[in-house]
Amino acid sequence: MRKLTRLIAMASGMVVATAAGAAETVVDYKGEQGYHSNLFDGPERLDGYVFVGEVALRGTQSFDGGTASLRLSHLERRMPRYRFADTHETVAELGLAVDATETTQWTIELRGSRSETGDLLALVSTVPLGYRNTSYRLQGGAGVTTTQFGGSTSLTAKLSGERNGKVDFKPDLLLPARLDADEALLDVMGKHVVALLGGEAGVAINYRRLFVPEDQRDLYLRYPASALRGTIAYGREVGHGITALVEFGATALAGPDVGASLHRARPYLRTEVEWQMADWLALGASYRQDYALSDVDDPIGEFVRQTQVLVRTKPAEGIGFDLALEQLRRDWIYYDYASKDRYLTATLTFDVGHERKLALEYVRRLHTEADAAEDYDDTSVVTRLSGSF
Repeated sequence: MRKLTRLIAMASGMVVATAAGAAETVVDYKGEQGYHSNLFDGPERLDGYVFVGEVALRGTQSFDGGTASLRLSHLERRMPRYRFADTHETVAELGLAVDATETTQWTIELRGSRSETGDLLALVSTVPLGYRNTSYRLQGGAGVTTTQFGGSTSLTAKLSGERNGKVDFKPDLLLPARLDADEALLDVMGKHVVALLGGEAGVAINYRRLFVPEDQRDLYLRYPASALRGTIAYGREVGHGITALVEFGATALAGPDVGASLHRARPYLRTEVEWQMADWLALGASYRQDYALSDVDDPIGEFVRQTQVLVRTKPAEGIGFDLALEQLRRDWIYYDYASKDRYLTATLTFDVGHERKLALEYVRRLHTEADAAEDYDDTSVVTRLSGSF
C-alpha cells in the first residue's frame, strides 16, 4: 500500500508540473447504466442493473530529448441489488520516453492500482452469499527501439505483480479468509520489422513466466509456468481497400506441474483481414490461438482460440453501427476440461458534439462447458456517455 501511495504522489506531482508547464492535459469521463440478465456470469442467473462512472486525468510534458506522460483514473461501479459486488478502483500510470540518439529511443512505464470489488460465492437457497476483496497491482516495464539493422528493432520487458488479501463475506456468516494466491508475470518481447514487397515483414520472440509463492500453490491451486513463442509475420494492402496480416510460428508451455501427456508445443497463429468497401462500410475478420497464463480459470493456464467477425457501418453523419460475432474456446492445461463463449455485440453510436459520444450497446453471451451444469447465458443492454475536455 505504501508503494502505491508513493506512486500516486509522484503522479500528482507530475500533474502540477504538467499544468505549470502548460503542457497538454485532458480529462476523460464515462458514465453508463445497463441491465444484465446474469450479473455474475454463472448458472445462478441473478439479474439486475449496473451503474458505472469513471473519470481520468491524462497529460504529457515534453522536454529536451523526450516526453513524460501520466494518467490518473478512478472508477465506481454500483449494483443496487447486490451491494457486495460494488467496485472502487484507482489507477496511476507514468510513462517516460527518451531519445538516446536520432535512431534509438528508451521507454519506461510504471503502473499501480488499488481495486476493491466483490463477487458471488454461492447461492444458498435464495440468499446470495458474496464476498469483497481488496487487491493491489504493480507493473513496471522498460523498452528500447532502434531503426538500425535495416528496419525497426525493439526489445521490451514488463514485470507485473498482484497481491490479494483476505476476503470479507457478505453476510458475515464466515470468518475472513483468503481465496487467491499472489502472483507475478514476467513478459519479455523482442522483434524486428522490415519493409518487404510493398508491406512489412517481421520476426518476434516472446517469453512469459508466471511466478507463484511456493507455500501458496497447493493451498490456492495456482501453479507457475512459462511460455515461449517464436513467430514470423507479414502484412500489407493486398487489394483495393483490403489489408491483411498473417503471423505464424510455434508456442511452447513448460512448468513443474504441466502434465507429461500434454502437447506442450502447439502452432501459434494470428490472422487479420479488413476490407474498407466504402466510406460508410468496412468488414473485418480475425483469428488467434496461443497459450494464456493470466486471467484464467485453470490453475496453470489455457490454450485459447479466438475468432471474430466484424461489420462496421456509418449510416449517416455522426452515427455509427457496429455488429460483431466472437467465439472463444479455452482448453485447460491442469485439468482435462474446456469451455466456450460466443458473443453477439451490436453497438449504435451517436456523436453528440463537444467530443462527446452516446452509445447504446446490446450483448448476448452463450457460455458452455464440459460440465453442462455450469452452462449459462447473459443478455445485457447498456447506454454509455463518454467524452473529453
